[in-house]
Order: sequence, then structure tokens, then C-alpha cells
Amino acid sequence: MTGYQTTLAPVRPERYKNVVIVKILLPLWYNNLAFMSIRRKIFTDDEYRDFARTLDEARRNRRLSVTDAARVLGITRQTMHLYLSCSGHQPRWRVIERACRAWDVSFIAQGKRWDKGAFGREHPATAPEAVQLLLLPEAIERLENADFEVEILKKEPSRIYLELRVKFSG
Repeated sequence: MTGYQTTLAPVRPERYKNVVIVKILLPLWYNNLAFMSIRRKIFTDDEYRDFARTLDEARRNRRLSVTDAARVLGITRQTMHLYLSCSGHQPRWRVIERACRAWDVSFIAQGKRWDKGAFGREHPATAPEAVQLLLLPEAIERLENADFEVEILKKEPSRIYLELRVKFSG
């Protein structure tokens, strides 16, 4: 192949010694991760079929489309279809809680009945307190020497490479 040059030497060996290792190991780790299940299953196979049936009944009783039901649960339409088709794609506890609270349904999981009371008291969402951001000229005016950090990255005979970090405090 002409025109392509492969090199394993990092650009700045003193700062990025492990870049080559990461580029090789990360794809290997990711490919192995695809075959491992990280999350523990919430439902047994029978419980999962009951979950899917109950979810579909609740959706149909409220005359919701799959898209609208998914929006209520905070998931995508595709994920909702996976649940309804008993694909084995297990929901997270947060999705089960949302279904219990929104549609007043209950599910059997891990041999126990889970309904909206099983998840404790619902906490109302509180909006974060509004903060007025500084305008750039005002922020620049407030800068002090202590707000700057400088690091020399590289020295050459005719150049110096610096990293400058500026902390804008409110």
C-alpha cells in the first residue's frame, strides 16, 4: 500500500507512553465485553413473559401506542418492542418503577410482588435554582493571577508549546 505510513510511536512519548497499549487493548476489551452479561437478570423466563404481558395490557387499556408508552417509561420505542416481544432484553429497575407508578400495575420479580408502594415514596422533581451566568467581559474583568495555570508542554529552539487553563469562577 503506497501512500500510507504506519507508526506506533506516540507523538509525545514523555506524556503519552501508554497510548499504543490503550489503542490495542481497548478493542480487545470491548469485543470481550459484548459476550459477557454485566447486569444480573431481574426476571426469570416465566416472570419476564408475565412482565411483557402486563406491560402490553396496561398499554392497550390506556389506548397508548408503543411510542407513547415508551415515552411514559423513559425508554425508546425499540426498547419497548424488545420488552413486548419477550426478547430477553431485561429492563432496569427504574423502568419497572415507572411502569408501576404510571399505570398502577404490579409485577413478580425475584419471587416478590413489586408495585408502586414497593419503591418507596415518590419524590417530586425539583427544578435546580436558576443561576445568572456572567457575561464574558464581566468574567474577564474578575480574573486574577490565581485563576491561571500554565504548563510547558514542549520546547523547541524557535517555539514553546504551553497549555493555559483559565478558571472562571462565578
